[in-house]
Amino acid sequence: MNAIVPGGRSSSKRWVVVIGLLLFLIPLCAPPAHAQPRLVVRDSLGLSGINLTCQLLGCNVVRNLGDPQGQLFLVTFPSILNPVTAMLKLSLQLGIVDAEIDQVVNTQAAYAGPAPSYLTDEKPTSYYGATVWHGYVAQPANQLIRTSTTQA
Repeated sequence: MNAIVPGGRSSSKRWVVVIGLLLFLIPLCAPPAHAQPRLVVRDSLGLSGINLTCQLLGCNVVRNLGDPQGQLFLVTFPSILNPVTAMLKLSLQLGIVDAEIDQVVNTQAAYAGPAPSYLTDEKPTSYYGATVWHGYVAQPANQLIRTSTTQA
């Protein structure tokens, strides 16, 4: 009563193989998710110079980084371009002073504590003919190196 349909078993095996191949090949076809390389660039020609350079190289000026001289910029390149290659291309352009890869860094938190009391001790004190704050004369460094002994 178990009728074997000709080709039925091989047909199901074929479907399993096809589905397995698809599951294997789909991740290989998807483009990898890469962030665009970000470079910090100093251009002596300013914003107009870096804009012209980016038109030639296919990069994008994201923003000025707040340099008082207006020469420091954050630039991105297409993700298919290696950041080192991008830096080399940029460094050969007119006006480019320096370029480096923008890196994320983590810093450790630090707590300095409250300011020492002698920093705010503004009582006028005579010190070798000049009037200075008492906190300047009474700071621990002067006591450690025995300033008063050497000046006597």
